[in-house]
Amino acid sequence: MRRNQSRRGFLLHRKLVSVVLLAGIIAAIGMWALIPSCRGADSGTTVAKAPSHPCGKDDSSTSSEESTIPCPFASLAAGSESEKGASLSAGFGGGGFGMMGEGGDEIPPLCQYSGIITGIERTPSSFDPAKGQVSNIAVALSAPAANLTVRILNSLEEEVKVLYSGPAEETVPALSWDGTDSQGAQARYSIYLVDAVAMDESEQVIGTGQCDVITYKPKAGISMQDADKYRDAATHEWLKSSDEFVAAGLVNPGDGVSVTFDGQPVALANNEPSGIFRSQPLPYSAGYHSLNINVTPFGTQNSYDINWTVYLNQIESLGIIVLKDGEPVQHSFDYFIPADGEVARLDYSLDAAETDVRFYATHWPTDGSDPTNARTEPLGALPQGNHSYTWDGKDDEGALVRAGQYYLGVLAVPDIDSAVFRPAGIWVNAMIEVR
Repeated sequence: MRRNQSRRGFLLHRKLVSVVLLAGIIAAIGMWALIPSCRGADSGTTVAKAPSHPCGKDDSSTSSEESTIPCPFASLAAGSESEKGASLSAGFGGGGFGMMGEGGDEIPPLCQYSGIITGIERTPSSFDPAKGQVSNIAVALSAPAANLTVRILNSLEEEVKVLYSGPAEETVPALSWDGTDSQGAQARYSIYLVDAVAMDESEQVIGTGQCDVITYKPKAGISMQDADKYRDAATHEWLKSSDEFVAAGLVNPGDGVSVTFDGQPVALANNEPSGIFRSQPLPYSAGYHSLNINVTPFGTQNSYDINWTVYLNQIESLGIIVLKDGEPVQHSFDYFIPADGEVARLDYSLDAAETDVRFYATHWPTDGSDPTNARTEPLGALPQGNHSYTWDGKDDEGALVRAGQYYLGVLAVPDIDSAVFRPAGIWVNAMIEVR
């Protein structure tokens, strides 16, 4: 009872601090997965609200639910337990997370001690048990203890594993935790506490200490950067998909990272204390490439590799041509009249082949209300080269759409179940008025 009373305030403090730290890590992951291009923006004109993405609500439905058309900016997750988690982002935007150099720093320890326990060291403070890593733990005492108990606790202060229980001199035997529980099973990835309690011969508590230790699964791959690079500022059309790709991911805080692309080293743009890292832009060419991300855990000399075969590609809009009876119309190509038999042909090119290409037509109202999806069409697998899709101005039900401004777009969707890493969907669109 006296032991519990002496620690009650400290445990409350630790629990609050653990929650704050966990929230901070979740926020960092959220920021990393946040795509600036998808936030939306207004064009500043009275013509229409500028499209932040080509996904609208179903034009044939009054439901408030979002359209099922895949958003080109949507996070294309690659599996909950795979390093493909790096593909959660389709773009970092232009600013990124700042320039931090290539070092990375250890997260400041969240530790507290009392009595004869004067320190707890964890090296490293965060590690990945699945990689065979361990955290070496050292407890410092200012005087001998009749009994010292060192345990791993979870965030609910529940015992996960006892690392040591017995008498201790001022030099405590070397300890380590491999991320397993008392049954030998790997504990889930989370924030844990190294908990130490020293007692005298009469079983009175003469020292306490706690320090955080984190088990974490690194995720890394390639992400598209600067999705708006080829977006026309006046028309808000995406003329080409971005050709800027970066190696990016989330490793344990303080880990060193190096990137090799097609056998050539690529410098880091930043390596945050939170573990978020990003490389300088990779040299672009369409097709297959090899990516190696080497991670050196903080406080160790050992390293491990994350290897991917990646596939890069770019799509470019070649413009819209308005046709009637197979021939270009005499008026300008910025509008067409489906009721008169006119059609709009969107021309585009692929730098390399794609396995899943889709066409969409999205209506963007001039009153600033939500855009609506009018037409989607799966185009299937397409080879490298020039392609076109001709839209007759009809919706998915076969009825002529209402007059207004439309964005005609093409989206190539990656296969997230493939062993080949594809950073994100690539897309283009072009604007035309339906009269």
